[in-house]
Amino acid sequence: AQSLPPIQKAWIRSAKKTGKRLCIADTTGVELSGHSFMGQTLMLSAALKPKIKEDQNIGLLMPSSIHGSMSNMALLTLGKSVVNLNYDNGEENLLHAIKTAGITKVIAAKQVVTELEAKGFDITALFDNVDAMIIEDMHEHMRQSKKIVTLLMVKLLPAWLLSLLYITNSHKEDTAAILFSSGTEGPSKGIELSHTNIMGNIKQTTTLINPTDSDMMLGALPLYHSFGFTITTLLPLIEGIPVVCQSDPKNGLSVGKMSAKYQATILFSTPTLLERYTQNPKVIPLMFKHFRMVVAGSEKLPLEIRHAFKEKFGHEIYESYGATETTPVVSSNIPDVLMLDSWKPQIGQKVGTVGLPLPGSAIRIVDSQTFESLDTGQDGMILIGGTQIMKGYINDPERTASVLKEIDGIAWYVSGDIGHLDEDGFLTIIDRYSRLNHSSDQEK
Repeated sequence: AQSLPPIQKAWIRSAKKTGKRLCIADTTGVELSGHSFMGQTLMLSAALKPKIKEDQNIGLLMPSSIHGSMSNMALLTLGKSVVNLNYDNGEENLLHAIKTAGITKVIAAKQVVTELEAKGFDITALFDNVDAMIIEDMHEHMRQSKKIVTLLMVKLLPAWLLSLLYITNSHKEDTAAILFSSGTEGPSKGIELSHTNIMGNIKQTTTLINPTDSDMMLGALPLYHSFGFTITTLLPLIEGIPVVCQSDPKNGLSVGKMSAKYQATILFSTPTLLERYTQNPKVIPLMFKHFRMVVAGSEKLPLEIRHAFKEKFGHEIYESYGATETTPVVSSNIPDVLMLDSWKPQIGQKVGTVGLPLPGSAIRIVDSQTFESLDTGQDGMILIGGTQIMKGYINDPERTASVLKEIDGIAWYVSGDIGHLDEDGFLTIIDRYSRLNHSSDQEK
């Protein structure tokens, strides 16, 4: 983790490499190359800079879209901490998050504001204490001449010089993002993730995907969800995998159309959403025919969903596990690989488990009272160690101390989940220790 740059530096290098190739597309029909996305993002950050000078934590009300990715990256470029607010979780939780993170400035998309108004949200009360900036209006006010100049600079200047000119550097341990848990166990908690947490988890997850030049990711998870933020928004931008964003993951037909149009090969989703796509008669198998990897997280994957999806679309679902507190990915099943030296398969998937820990992650099963390690196959509390363990809960040192435990000089996250490891290191989740109030809103 020592050599990982802050997110914004890694992104500039990646966008330069992507260059003229497709970087990102969304349901509005817009497609941007690496150069265009970088040029527009740097212009947005220049427009935002004077407006948010004094603030560190900036709120975002954004769908998964080009604007969503752009506004997050523009803020990170300015060294800010992004707080993607959950607009599907009720007015009270939204106001609680704004207050907890001390947010006075919010960047919003018209689409989200319209959705909230339709749900009966009192937008004036919501924006009463914050200064709301509508991203579409900011884009309209950008001068064409400035766009041309910025694009030329992006194309001609090397990455190191662009970083020097446009980027506010962050320390690796600075908070890059604050994500709020879903608040199933009392008020939602603000989880602080550092640049190292996020960059580390991106690198770990990329080793699972093993991307090729022909890959195309489908980004159909919300930005306020750790899986959607780290894995389907930032990972493709940092790793140079083109991504097509879908603003409403529940709209199966639109997800199917975008998959088919862009020949998407990688899908990260949740069992609930995958079940929706399976049951939707308008989502036909041909729409998903290019997928080579479908990964499910955030909740347990029932066998019937796995079987129905395979029967309809012909694809395996690989189950994974994580929590917002772990940035989120901890472990995952992956396709089996044939080893060319021994002609034996390397087993990557065991149905019913949540896979092997990611490279650089450690899982320890302990007695929930004594924290003594348990033997292989024994059920106990799941502890997680690795670069992706959060900094802590914002303004809540007591709660942070209750879930981060140092054993043998390593910081472990006490997941609140119960399970066991088998002799090959595969993790099986059995139950949740909710009575201990160790929430991990198993968010992935």
